[in-house]
Amino acid sequence: SENKIEYQDYGLSHGTVTALIDGTKYEITSLRKDVKTDGRFAQVEYTNNWEDDVLRRDFSMNAIYVSVSGDIYDSVNGIQDIQNQQISFIGEVTKRIQEDYLRILRFYRFLGIFRTPKYNQEDFKIISNNFGKIRNFVSKNKVRKEIFKMLQTPFSINSFLARADQNRNIIESLEKRWIEDKYKIGLEILDTCKKIINDKKY
Repeated sequence: SENKIEYQDYGLSHGTVTALIDGTKYEITSLRKDVKTDGRFAQVEYTNNWEDDVLRRDFSMNAIYVSVSGDIYDSVNGIQDIQNQQISFIGEVTKRIQEDYLRILRFYRFLGIFRTPKYNQEDFKIISNNFGKIRNFVSKNKVRKEIFKMLQTPFSINSFLARADQNRNIIESLEKRWIEDKYKIGLEILDTCKKIINDKKY
């Protein structure tokens, strides 16, 4: 309040405060460790250990920290991976996915932030083989929001053309399910994605 910074505290129960500075949102989050996960949400405890928090993260690029004094903590080489356009899971891929199946869609979204993304092919097989389980753990509304975020990335076609389950791309896979569910608002955003695919434009 002394610096007159606006903030949002809707994530306070999870240890997160969002600061609004010059129109940009900065999420400031306490260090945590997972106690229990259920495929979507985690029960957490607060910690003072950087490595505890690292081990609950999905990708190396999301485990780069800066202390109050400005020191960078990057124990899993997230900065190097960003420079190399590499998407790297932290730890064992299947375990990371089973903790939160939304991470599958986050992987596809991050394909769109790089012009020529790189990733481990074995990791990708596990991701695509588990794609169908998203339906059981992640709400359609949350999936739709992730697709919308993909539309905002500079190279979104990388996300939309990547194979998912049964050798279909993610749009084809989601469309089949959302037609069955009669999820109209979701099908509308998929139509926008298909136009990008058809135009082959970034």
